[in-house]
Amino acid sequence: MNPSQAMIDEFGLVYVKVGEVSLGTVNPISCQFEGFRHNETPKRVFTAGNFWISKWTVTNQQFELFKPQHLRSHLSSRDQSPVVNVTYLDALDYCQWLTDKFKLGIFDLPTEVEWIRAASPSNFPYPYETDVADPVLANTFQHELRDKAGVSIQGIQEVDKELYKHPLGLVHITGNVLEITKGWYYAPGHFDSATDGAYYIAKGGDIKHCSLSGGVQPRFINDVAIRSETIGFRLIWRPS
Repeated sequence: MNPSQAMIDEFGLVYVKVGEVSLGTVNPISCQFEGFRHNETPKRVFTAGNFWISKWTVTNQQFELFKPQHLRSHLSSRDQSPVVNVTYLDALDYCQWLTDKFKLGIFDLPTEVEWIRAASPSNFPYPYETDVADPVLANTFQHELRDKAGVSIQGIQEVDKELYKHPLGLVHITGNVLEITKGWYYAPGHFDSATDGAYYIAKGGDIKHCSLSGGVQPRFINDVAIRSETIGFRLIWRPS
């Protein structure tokens, strides 16, 4: 079973073949506060099955068909800007709404393994297929975009503003906004609390993080109830 042409057109779905995924690294990001980010280690190998992934993150216009009362961020306010200020549950609810709407297969969030498989099919540390961060190729903190007149453009860009040729045609798979991945876990409690809450992993870096965050291995840990002006999400589709 394949997605319908209408689904492919609306979400820019592209096919990702089954393949091995290298998750983790022996060279985690060094942080002045954290030291080396040990949540990025150790290096291990998984297999991601076949799936389809959207070329772009979900836009304000797309999400507001599902939730018209959504409040746009001033950082990402245009129709074709990434939808942000959404919780983990908001993203899952939108996926379920699309699944019910099209009645063909299942829309979902990518797992971390699926996200890495799509972001870097050849297992390079960066999705533009290099071993070194390039601040020109991801809209991160150091990046300065300019329009045709040479005027600086700051902030979150619209979802289809391509900065380089990705092997699968994905746009802003790193940089611009962080992307929610599927799966959550409880953190142990402190000061005798039962738990410190439930968390998910976001991937890809954003405009508030340095170019090193735009690699495929860095992990950003967020509370499932958080709403952030720099966190959005990308869809995958699977046959039911």
